[in-house]
Amino acid sequence: MSTSDLSTNTAASKANAQNASTDGTVLHAMLEWMQQSRATEERLIRLYHQGRIQGGVYVGIGQEAIGAASAAAGAPQDLYAPCIRNMVVHVGRGE
Repeated sequence: MSTSDLSTNTAASKANAQNASTDGTVLHAMLEWMQQSRATEERLIRLYHQGRIQGGVYVGIGQEAIGAASAAAGAPQDLYAPCIRNMVVHVGRGE
């Protein structure tokens, strides 16, 4: 990937972020992603406490807006590599 490709992708991401602040449909979608993520993570916590999930469960409750904004600002070809508290990013990208 060349430097011009990177600058084009960055410019597109910035344009998406600027449009998101004024486009109600994007904001509504972000809210839905946050709600879906919260519901999924609350269900994971219940399953963990019931002993139905082995290992650890690490949730991002209270931090959903970070992932939603990242997913909304990115372009479809962007690569995401979040380490933790990433449920909203995956929901927002349709993964």
